[in-house]
Amino acid sequence: MINLESSFYQIFEAAPERFFFAPGRINLIGEHLDYNGGAVLPSCIERGNYAALRPRRDSLVRLMALDYPEVGVRSYDLEALPTSAIADWTKYPLGMLRLQQASGLNLKQGVDLLIAGDLPIANGLSSSHALMVLCAMVFAALAGQDLSSEQELRQLAQLTQRCEHEYIGVQSGIMDGFVIALGKKDEALLLNTKTLDFRRIGFSLFDAELWILDSRVPRELSASAYNARVAECKEALGLLQRAGAAISELADLNPDALPTYQGVLRDPLLRRVRHISSENRRTHQAAEALAAGEIGLFGELLNASHVSLRDDYQVTGEALDTLYDLCSHEKACLGARMTGAGFGGCFIALLTKDGAESALQRIARSYYERLGLALGYFCYGGGAAGEISETIHNA
Repeated sequence: MINLESSFYQIFEAAPERFFFAPGRINLIGEHLDYNGGAVLPSCIERGNYAALRPRRDSLVRLMALDYPEVGVRSYDLEALPTSAIADWTKYPLGMLRLQQASGLNLKQGVDLLIAGDLPIANGLSSSHALMVLCAMVFAALAGQDLSSEQELRQLAQLTQRCEHEYIGVQSGIMDGFVIALGKKDEALLLNTKTLDFRRIGFSLFDAELWILDSRVPRELSASAYNARVAECKEALGLLQRAGAAISELADLNPDALPTYQGVLRDPLLRRVRHISSENRRTHQAAEALAAGEIGLFGELLNASHVSLRDDYQVTGEALDTLYDLCSHEKACLGARMTGAGFGGCFIALLTKDGAESALQRIARSYYERLGLALGYFCYGGGAAGEISETIHNA
């Protein structure tokens, strides 16, 4: 347990005045659709990033993250924020602050800000977007800006996407920032990433539990094949449009129409399109299954999603495929898949309550025997972003 209030006092020699939280997220299904105009089904989790803060009387913004003690306290002046690239974690809050200022935020006072999190970093639970939403909410609160309306939260989500594009170098979609900003406890969002229309889906898993498994294989999106997949999808969309497909986004393509264009698309583009079109259909099917309490069907769709990501989109890798193989041999497992962008990161498994504990022990033991990695895992719980009174961070 880390007491944020105590840590804040030790670092900044004063007591914090306010506390904020922004959750991480899992995408239940709908992977790599958020930059292809498709449907996604994310949900916020109860783990995330926490902030303790104290306004200053001058224009200094002093930042410290307990997860990066080696970086120490970084100080910046509101009136002269750096324009060159920042190499450490403060590129996220600084990028958001600059975009907020450009959008009209009138922040006149500085702040001492301490960040701590209980999310695995770079492991597919969107710790970066949780950090951006968290800091944006802090800066807005200090400036007296109200973020209670859906429209304002949508704009905040769009700023997180711009921050990743312009300051981080990752061509990410809208999903992560959107669900973290607008998501509520114990629900999923069926989000159309092209129109930003969404439907809230409260759900019960009945006699099952959703477990989040940390493969212990981190991934750096900007240094991975993520941007390459974005480029491949853009290329495939252009080829399909020139061949007469009446689509504006790759996810618009009906999977039943794909054989018509097999002469236009060669591997690997054909496989990329097959994943996008079929995953979009699976996402809608999964949302309906979840809303109707058809947990068995929901689990089957999770399995189909992983297979498609493994064989057609090729973003899984040894660790995630090992987890899928181990889960598929457990009777307690109703469905499983990688979650997030892939190339390492996290995995979700839908397990029966009565068999979850023993299954996870066997999976963890076999995973270590195969890869020499100690599997981390925790059970899903819902969360939501905003100001909080809780001062304890569970490490």
